[in-house]
Amino acid sequence: MVEVTYEMPVSVKGDTIVYDTDAFVSGTEKKLKDVLENLPGIEINDDGQIEVEGKTVSKVMVEGKDFF
Repeated sequence: MVEVTYEMPVSVKGDTIVYDTDAFVSGTEKKLKDVLENLPGIEINDDGQIEVEGKTVSKVMVEGKDFF
């Protein structure tokens, strides 16, 4: 018997989406925008705002602390 354990790199907690960004980056990203564009479900609109499922993101946290 073989048991495969895999931890999902994305979790949803209420209205918060938590990403394990290490699962989505290659190390060549130079700016936060490059990292965000690699995350599933996230888009950067023409105004430079972050959107998830068509809704503008009002708060971004990095390692549990407010980023902006």
